[in-house]
Amino acid sequence: LLLLDYIFAILLHSVLKDEESVSNYFGTVLHCMWELLIGGMLLDRPGVVLLALREAGTWTCFLGVFIFVLFILISAMTIMMLIGVLCEVVASVASREKDDGVVGVLKETILTELRKLDTDKDDAVNQDELLQ
Repeated sequence: LLLLDYIFAILLHSVLKDEESVSNYFGTVLHCMWELLIGGMLLDRPGVVLLALREAGTWTCFLGVFIFVLFILISAMTIMMLIGVLCEVVASVASREKDDGVVGVLKETILTELRKLDTDKDDAVNQDELLQ
């Protein structure tokens, strides 16, 4: 996600570096990265940034709106995919733990029953003990 933020910040800065009306948002690459992180990924006040771009009224600002919205969509999809992968991992670990627990209980139950059959306590069940 950081690489995506950096790439889009360079793109936005190269498009909007000469626009004075939005220079406080996109004046440097670092400002661009910050606005993309806060406004684009975390969706904290993206409307303020988009409104400032729209009110500037130049074609470069409209291109900036398109790039910003595209970044919002791509970062949202990336975050959703990461959350989906995390949920799959948690579900598979939970399933494996449940299966291991069932196998453990089954092994303990079978071992307990076999110990009941072992009357001479030699840790082996012979044919005579099995037939009793």
